[in-house]
Amino acid sequence: TIALVGGTGSGKSTLIKLALGFIEPQSGQIFFDGQDIHSLSKQSLRAQIGYVAQEPFLTDGTVADNIAYGQVPDLVRVEQAAKSAEAHEFISQLPHGYQSPVGERGSLLSGGQRQRIAIARALSRSPQVLLCDEPVSALDVSIQAQVLDVFSDIQEQLGLAMVFISHDLGVVNHVSDDVLVMRNGVVVERGPSAAVFANPQHPY
Repeated sequence: TIALVGGTGSGKSTLIKLALGFIEPQSGQIFFDGQDIHSLSKQSLRAQIGYVAQEPFLTDGTVADNIAYGQVPDLVRVEQAAKSAEAHEFISQLPHGYQSPVGERGSLLSGGQRQRIAIARALSRSPQVLLCDEPVSALDVSIQAQVLDVFSDIQEQLGLAMVFISHDLGVVNHVSDDVLVMRNGVVVERGPSAAVFANPQHPY
């Protein structure tokens, strides 16, 4: 797991967009598992990357629909993804289980439940890499800890590579093996979080 830190405008989210192929690099190349991403179709590239955003976007459908998102729900795959995201237990307690409506923008669920549905959606495609853009910053502190434990379990059980953007140093320390510090679109420092944040020149 790599944590990506830096001030506003340092280039963190731009790096995520480059990796997903939403924007093209002006120079240089981007490699995914040794392959230049220009040799991959956008569909093939994005099928290998799971994305979890700060604000999960849920449609006014069922839990299963939101996890499958854009695909015909395969209930076996949906349930497996929910278990990996530690969402299966609360989903099973909903009035209609996986067929329960989530409400407009997930209004019938709590913030932590919505985020775990979003994580399950990202995992439902069996990605090789999970990109997480401030995924717990909108949650209460007590819920943050629960969701961060989910990410730790995902890393341990599924062995996914993870890139974790966060402004919260406590979050970074919780999830990351390595930290990349960005400034003005450039990686200016890399190392274990304890060493990086001990640097008196660090902007945080």
